Amino acid sequence: MNNKNKNIKIAYIPYEKFGKNLTFDNRNILLYAKIKKIRLYKFNKNEKYDYIILPPSYDITQVDFIKKRGEFIIGQLVDNYLEEKNFIKNYLRGIIKFFLGQQKKISFNYNKDLRKYLSNLDLVVCHSDVQYRNIKKINKKVSKFFEGNFHVFNKKKKSYKKNNLKTLTWEGRAENIDQLNIFYDIFRYLNKKINFNFYIFTDYYHSSFGGKFIKINSLKIIKKIFKELFELNTTFKKSFIFFNQWNLKLTPSIISQSDLFLIPHKTNNEFNLGRSPSKLILAIRMGVPVLTSDLPSYKSISKLSGVDFCCSSKSQWKNKILKYLENPNLAKKNSLKLYNYVNKYYGKKSFLKQYDQIFFKKRKKLV
Repeated sequence: MNNKNKNIKIAYIPYEKFGKNLTFDNRNILLYAKIKKIRLYKFNKNEKYDYIILPPSYDITQVDFIKKRGEFIIGQLVDNYLEEKNFIKNYLRGIIKFFLGQQKKISFNYNKDLRKYLSNLDLVVCHSDVQYRNIKKINKKVSKFFEGNFHVFNKKKKSYKKNNLKTLTWEGRAENIDQLNIFYDIFRYLNKKINFNFYIFTDYYHSSFGGKFIKINSLKIIKKIFKELFELNTTFKKSFIFFNQWNLKLTPSIISQSDLFLIPHKTNNEFNLGRSPSKLILAIRMGVPVLTSDLPSYKSISKLSGVDFCCSSKSQWKNKILKYLENPNLAKKNSLKLYNYVNKYYGKKSFLKQYDQIFFKKRKKLV
């Protein structure tokens, strides 16, 4: 890096200014700046910079802000809102954000205003191939990034030996618990074949827009999904399903030592199809055997790594779960193959290169 590059001024607007995500910046631009030892500025409207990075939560109605600034402005898109087909959600999202103070103006068509916002950016950063293709139709200046989760956990699976009691795990946001619906019939079948427990790591409740509305109890949803397989009181009744509140130390420890980590998603939902591979990559880094739904971002890694871990039907989930649990040598072989692939293509060097190509290449301001 030459002296001229060292003097560039990069400002960012924190995610929390417009929404709630306590760790996003730490896995992305803040991590990059920390590793590269680059000074990063919190945006001040009275100062001038070379680059301004907007958070994924940024107010999309503030297009005038982008047009008036002279800097190279980078926007980020994480959720696949361009594929949102639900009319009610599209209509209400902007209205609710306005009343919560997350937008200065009311948006009655969030998808339409999002497209206008994206078209005015000098560069859009997204996180999946589906997002990339959709954004490319709106703004040719788009790059696909992956999050820097190589530093998050230092837990890695040590033993792949065959256990009499199998441990399956899932981790996710409470609003995504309904993705586990597919497993009720599968687990009833597996219960007749093998001895296993399924551990769910999430929060006790969820609600949209930072807890401003009705809180939905996670335990009630789990009970509704798994019925007799999940018991709230295990003193008198046996349970195969167990709820655990997410914990920074406990969660990775148990997941990394489990026999299988499951990542299901509803593939008939176009919003889901644009999901990034971040969770998959993090699980692979922990060395744990993993099975997933066949989302495009997951299928891409499966194909490029040469490891078949995607499931497109209940029968595939059932057969592949049994195959992994009954053949620990296969589980170990595939896990280590994926681990080496992810460390090669999603490691620190590749993470830094993403940002280097933005900040240390000559670019033109859009007009």
